[in-house]
Amino acid sequence: MRIGASLRRRRDDDRGVAAAMMTIALVALLGMSALVVDVGNAWQARRHVITSTDAAALAAAKDYVQGNNGCAPGGTAEDYVVRNNADATMTNCTSVALNATTPGRVTVDAEVDVDYIFAPILGLTGTTVKSSTTASWALAGSVSSDLRPFGQCADLLDSSWIGDGSTHKIFYSKDTHPTACNGYLNVPGNWGVVDFNFGSPSAQETRTWTEFGYTGPPPVEIGKWYPSGPGAPAPGILEQKLKALKDDMTIFPLPVFDDCRNCAGNLLEYHLSGFVAVRIEDFDLNPPKGDEFRFLELEFYDLEILQGGGGGTVDLGTYVIGICAIDNTDVAANCG
Repeated sequence: MRIGASLRRRRDDDRGVAAAMMTIALVALLGMSALVVDVGNAWQARRHVITSTDAAALAAAKDYVQGNNGCAPGGTAEDYVVRNNADATMTNCTSVALNATTPGRVTVDAEVDVDYIFAPILGLTGTTVKSSTTASWALAGSVSSDLRPFGQCADLLDSSWIGDGSTHKIFYSKDTHPTACNGYLNVPGNWGVVDFNFGSPSAQETRTWTEFGYTGPPPVEIGKWYPSGPGAPAPGILEQKLKALKDDMTIFPLPVFDDCRNCAGNLLEYHLSGFVAVRIEDFDLNPPKGDEFRFLELEFYDLEILQGGGGGTVDLGTYVIGICAIDNTDVAANCG
């Protein structure tokens, strides 16, 4: 009898130990669940709020390019934060204006409260995840995409046209029209094909870049010389590409030149000074009255591009914008 009672007590003790171990294991399991599920949810929420501040900073930068206040209460930045994440709250929006030496920049801060599912067992109810994104804008000094190959003479571009949506007909010939390009230069015409990759310009390249735009590398940069062929662009298939651009109402950048060398020969080169944003309203590459009446009729716009670099010196309405810093890391170094 004594032996049986002792065995029963030992079994009861074993059950108690097993229950305690199961409790400890359950707490550990819940702790691991908290780590996996709750921390994972917080990480996912952080990704979403980063997306929100990225979108908001870029949209606000576009506003500043257009002369608006991207950080206005209830304005663009706040709208884009909430539009991209309904749970997010914008906590701050600050900007620094563009000047002659440094790009403009705007910083958008936002946060999201995350409620934990399992961690409250451990005394943790939730966390707040935050994100800060800085976007910059500057006059385009280089362009890496969507650039069409029809260089425009700087002398013909009236500053009042830039970004106002006005339409102007630019004739190729500078000899039979009063708005002659660079009267002191022997440039073949008021506009011409620019070869972006420093090769011999071919009809196929010109057609491809007209249809799809030039895409680097390398980027096309101001301050550099780019070759061209003498004479106006030949009609034919090129007209089909221009008509497609016209019909699609595509807005795109064009290079602007302010000088030439070997101006009248087969080694003609243009010196690029900027980029102008336009839409083709009309064109004629094969006029019945003669080549001197070839023209491009262009409508002028402001344009913000994402693939390019700053450093432009003349405001022709084309700006490059981009994200330059995350969570206020190296803002001064990376954002100008």
